[in-house]
Amino acid sequence: MSADPLRATPMRTTPAPSRRGFLGGTAALLLVSGASGLLAAGTARAAAQDGTTGLRAFTHPGLLHSADDLARMKAAVAAKQSPIYDGFLAFAAHARSKATYAVQNTGQITSWGRGPTNFQNQAVADSAAAYQTALMWCITGERAYADKSRDILNAWSASLTAVTGADGPLGAGLQAFKFVNAAELLQYTGYDGWSEEDIARCKESFLRVWYPAISGYMLYANGNWDLTSVQSILAIGVFCEEPTLFEDALRFAAAGAGNGSVAHRIVTDAGQGQESGRDQGHEQLAVGLLADAAQVAWNQGVDLYAFDDNRLLKNVEYAARYNLGGDVPFVPDLDRTGKYIKKSVSAVGRGNLPPIYEMAYAHYAGVRGLDTPYAKAAVFRGTGGARVVEGSNDDLPSWGTLTFAGTKAPPRRSPRPRPVSRRWAATSPSPWPGCRRRGPSRTRC
Repeated sequence: MSADPLRATPMRTTPAPSRRGFLGGTAALLLVSGASGLLAAGTARAAAQDGTTGLRAFTHPGLLHSADDLARMKAAVAAKQSPIYDGFLAFAAHARSKATYAVQNTGQITSWGRGPTNFQNQAVADSAAAYQTALMWCITGERAYADKSRDILNAWSASLTAVTGADGPLGAGLQAFKFVNAAELLQYTGYDGWSEEDIARCKESFLRVWYPAISGYMLYANGNWDLTSVQSILAIGVFCEEPTLFEDALRFAAAGAGNGSVAHRIVTDAGQGQESGRDQGHEQLAVGLLADAAQVAWNQGVDLYAFDDNRLLKNVEYAARYNLGGDVPFVPDLDRTGKYIKKSVSAVGRGNLPPIYEMAYAHYAGVRGLDTPYAKAAVFRGTGGARVVEGSNDDLPSWGTLTFAGTKAPPRRSPRPRPVSRRWAATSPSPWPGCRRRGPSRTRC
C-alpha cells in the first residue's frame, strides 16, 4: 500500500539560525514600505520575521509548491478533475517523470558546466527528472518515484565538486533550481527513504558547489542570467535554512545593480522587458524566471509579485500580448552593462510561448482577482479558446497546468503583518568562507 506523502508529515515551519550568528552582524532584509515595498503576504503561509531574536521562520514545503498546492493537485488528480488532471496525464507520460528513468550521473561527473559543454545535457535531464519524480511522489504517494528522485540527488551531491565554463553560472542557476525543488519536496512530504547523512550532503553540495557559481548574480550579462541566480539563491536559502541567502536574493530583486532586478528587467511602466528587443525566447524565459522567484518568495510570506505596483504582471501581459500577435509600445533602451542597446521590439521567436503563463495567470487572476486579459489569452489560446496544457522546457520547471491551474486565494490564517520601513545592507562579506563575490550585488540603484 502506497504512503500518503501529504498526510504523513504536515507542513513544517522551522526557525532558521540567526543572521548575526551566520554572517557576523549583517543588517536585515529590505522588508516593506507601501505599494513599492516587498509586502509580507498575509495570504501566504507563515515566514514571519522576529525582530527581537533575528529568526526567520521558513515554511516547508515552501519553494514552488506549498502543502496547500500539493493537496490541490493530489485531490484533483484523484477526482480526475480537469484541467489539472489533463496536465497530470501529460506530466506522468513524460520520460523524466518515470520511476524507471535512467540516472545520467553514475558517479562520473566531478565537474559540470557550459561554454564549453561539460556534461551539460546530463544535468539538464537529471535536474528535471529529480523534480518531476519528486512531484509524482507527492501526487501519487508511490514510493518508487521518491526513491528515483533521491537517487538522482544523491548521485550529484556525492560526485560534483565544481561548476565550470563561461556559461557555467547560467547553467547552474537553471539546473540548481530544479534540483533544490526536488530536495524540498522529498524532505518535507513524509518520505522516510532519504537518510539524514544524504540530506546533509545534499545541502552541503548546494552551499559549497552550486551557490558559489551563482553568488555574484552575473552582472555582466542580460537579465535572464541574473534571474537564474535570484531564483536558485532564494530556493537554496529556504531549503538549507540560511536566511542571509534568501534575504540577499530579495535585496537584489528589489534594487540590485544588474539587468535582472525588477526595475532593470522591466524597463517601462507598460511592461517592456530588458530582452524584449533581443528575442522572444530569452525575454519570455526571463519573465518565467522572475515569476519563479516571486512564487518562492510568496510561499515564504514575501510579496514580490506585487512589488512596484505589480510590475511583474505588466511584464507578463506585455510578453503575452506581443507573442499572441498584438502590438506593443517600445522605448529604445540601453541596458545596465552598456553593451546591449535595443531600438525596437524583436520578432525573433515571436509566437512561441513557453510554459510560463499558467503560474502568472493563477496568481494574478486566481489569487488576487486582477484583470489579466493577455495572460488569460495565452493560457486559453487553443482552438476555440481551449486551454493549452503546458508541457516541458529544459530551462524552466514547466507543467503549469498541473501545478497551478485552479489556484485560489487561501483562507487568511493570521493577521497581515504590519509593514515596516525599508532597511538596506550596503556591504557585507560573502556568507561562505572562500566564496568570492563577483559583483556589487547589494548596490542600491
